[in-house]
Amino acid sequence: MSAQSPSNFYRLEDQLEQLAKVALCTLACDLVQDDDEGGGWSGVEALRLKISPIRAYIEDTYINVLLDYLMECIPTGMFHEQREADTTPIRIRCQPGEVLIPRAVTQQSSYLAEPIKFRSVRIEPLAVLLSVHACMRLYIALDHSPLEFAAFERRSIRSLPIKFGNAVGMHYLSGAIFGGGWVIGSLEILGSPSGLARSVTSGLRDFVSLPVQGLFRGPWGFLVGVTQGSASLIRNITAGTVNSVTKLAQSVSRNLDRLTLDSEHVQRTDAL
Repeated sequence: MSAQSPSNFYRLEDQLEQLAKVALCTLACDLVQDDDEGGGWSGVEALRLKISPIRAYIEDTYINVLLDYLMECIPTGMFHEQREADTTPIRIRCQPGEVLIPRAVTQQSSYLAEPIKFRSVRIEPLAVLLSVHACMRLYIALDHSPLEFAAFERRSIRSLPIKFGNAVGMHYLSGAIFGGGWVIGSLEILGSPSGLARSVTSGLRDFVSLPVQGLFRGPWGFLVGVTQGSASLIRNITAGTVNSVTKLAQSVSRNLDRLTLDSEHVQRTDAL
């Protein structure tokens, strides 16, 4: 057998780079090297998190069934025992000179003694395409609502874990609030006007870009571009309008079914 050439061997760094290109989430860390003779790593100095675009589909029916299964897996006496333990007073006899310290004070002291320390933390911009179907009092549905979250970046961090978690949560909460217009525009009960706008925008882009691209290929290419651009514009406007009217009618129909107060009819409709 002939010996393998060096090009047949795989480098770990190359494989990790290829994996990072298709991974949903990648985390890069800058480690702090220990000054001791061992030459180990003493901690993390910087973090960089990148999350690929996400498409999220939320169905409340499946979530409710999953929660019911999880509640069945929890022992029945756990909450009762925990409630009794919280309400039952505990008597502790102190020796002379001793002082009782509340548990909350000791926990906060341990957090203050060991805060999280980073030179920099950066979470790359996140894009989420959200679709929600929820059957509460009314049938509420979102159709591909785009949410864009800006990058989260902090430098010279020295804080408590709960404080840092609150900062990250408030960053994405404010991003969701500012993106509320797209969420409201994606409601099917309104006919999903944002979806119609995206469809019309796509048609207008083709109507302008295709003739311009064909112009560089000559007169015949320009005519072909005009034809294809016009067809794309008509197709997108027609499809967006029909899709918007269909979703509006479907949402109104689902809500009217719930106003009948006939649970069996609603179940048959949901099954269909």
